Amino acid sequence: MPTKLQHGTLDRTKLISARRRSIKTGIIALAVLAGIVAGAVLVYTPLGDQLLTFLGFTYPKDCG
Repeated sequence: MPTKLQHGTLDRTKLISARRRSIKTGIIALAVLAGIVAGAVLVYTPLGDQLLTFLGFTYPKDCG
């Protein structure tokens, strides 16, 4: 442990853990964004339409 720290600096272990938290937060944000994009693609494509019908979330469209 350093005995004297300059103002505004972090201890090395605190700096490493802060960086680790930052990386985890970024990964989680990226995963959430990817899920939103994948969900939108699933809902707005014909394949997604069939899949949602198969899973029971929507009713089949009447073509006649």
